[in-house]
Amino acid sequence: MSSEKSWMPGATRRDAMALISGAVAGVALAGKARAQGAPKRGGILRISAPTNPSSLDPATGGAGSDHAFLFTMYDTLTEWDFETLKAKPGLAESWSFTDPTTLVLNIRPGVTFHDGTPLDAEAVKFNLERNKSDPKSNIKADLATMASVELTGPMQVTLKLNTPDAALPGILSDRAGMMVSPTVLKASGAGNVARTPVGAGAYAFVSWADGERIVIKRNEKYWKESRPYPDGIEFAIIPELTTGVRSVTAGQNDLIYQLPPRQKAIVERSNNLKVVNGPTLYVFQIFLNWAKPPFDDVRVRKAFNLAIDRESFVKAALAFRQGAQAARRSGLQGRNGDRTRRLPGSRFGSAPGNPDRTTPQGRHRHTLCQRTGCGSLGGVFRPRKTRLRVACRLDRAT
Repeated sequence: MSSEKSWMPGATRRDAMALISGAVAGVALAGKARAQGAPKRGGILRISAPTNPSSLDPATGGAGSDHAFLFTMYDTLTEWDFETLKAKPGLAESWSFTDPTTLVLNIRPGVTFHDGTPLDAEAVKFNLERNKSDPKSNIKADLATMASVELTGPMQVTLKLNTPDAALPGILSDRAGMMVSPTVLKASGAGNVARTPVGAGAYAFVSWADGERIVIKRNEKYWKESRPYPDGIEFAIIPELTTGVRSVTAGQNDLIYQLPPRQKAIVERSNNLKVVNGPTLYVFQIFLNWAKPPFDDVRVRKAFNLAIDRESFVKAALAFRQGAQAARRSGLQGRNGDRTRRLPGSRFGSAPGNPDRTTPQGRHRHTLCQRTGCGSLGGVFRPRKTRLRVACRLDRAT
C-alpha cells in the first residue's frame, strides 16, 4: 500500500470516552476501509497501550484508562449515540420509565457470556446488585439512586429508584452497565475476575502478562452481526509514548493511541504512519478547596470561572482538541449559590495585573486579583468535542 498521511474522523467511550479500545480498533479498521474498500475479517491488531490496567473487573478497577481494555471484553446494558449523546440499545434492547422512580429494562435475547452462561434477567440482576453493594465495588455511586432490582420476566428487570434519575440509562453505558458472567463471579468469589475476565463483549480474554501484554481473541458468538473484524487484539503495554510511537514506526505494533500534542511532529515525519483523529468526550478538572481562602469566597469562585480563557487554553495545551466549556450546564445551582455556565474565551484587553474594570469579565478578574494577588489562572475545563489522535501503520492488513 502506498504511504500517506491524513486526518480522519473517528470516535471513542463505546464509540467514544477516555479512550475505548473497541473504538480504537474501529478507528483503525475504518481508516483502512476508506483506503481499501469494504473491511475484511482476519488478522491480529497490535496496539501500543500507554498504561497497564488497574483491574479487568469493571466493578473494582479504578483507572479511567482501563476502559481501553474493558470495552473490548464487556458489553454494556446501554450504549450511546455520539452525535446526540442519547442512550441507545445495547444488551438492553429497550427500556422505559413507567413512572419517575421505576425503570424497566428488556434484555436482548440470545446473548451469552464467553463461558456460555446465558445473559438473561437473572444475570443482569446479579451484576447490578453486585455493583451497588459489593464492598469492593468502586462504582456504588453510579447506582446510588437504585434502591432495588426485581425480576419481572425471564428477560426483564425492573429497577426501583429512591429518587427520579433520568441519567440512569446513560450511566448504564459505562462500568455500571458492564455485565460479567455470574458463573465466574460465584465460583471465584470475584477474586479472579480482575485477572481473568469473562464478559459478553466482542473479544474474549486470552492472557495478561502484567505490565507487558494483554491478548484477546474474537468472540465468534458475538451478537452484533459480522463483528468484530480482527481475529484478535494484542495490547503491548508501553508507558513511554515516544517508545510506543517508535514501535509503530518499526512495525512491531500497528497502532498507538492517546498521543500528546508534542508527538505530532514526530509522527508526521514518518512516511508510513497515518494520524487519525475524531471527536470524543474528556474532562479536565481542577478541584478548589472551598474551606480555605481565597476560594471560601463565592465572589472569587465566580470570578475564577469567568476569568478563564478556555479557548486559549485549548489552543495552547490541547493541540487539536476544541470546544472547551464548563463542566456543568448553565443554571445548575452549586454550593453556596455558585453557578457555572458555558463561556466564550475571556477577552480582557489589558495586562493580567491591570484588568479593565469597564467590562463584567474585567471586574471579575479584578476581584480575583484583589483576593489572590495572582495574574495567571487555571480552571475547570470540559472539551465537549475534543480530538482523539491515533497513529497507525499503513502497510498492515487487518
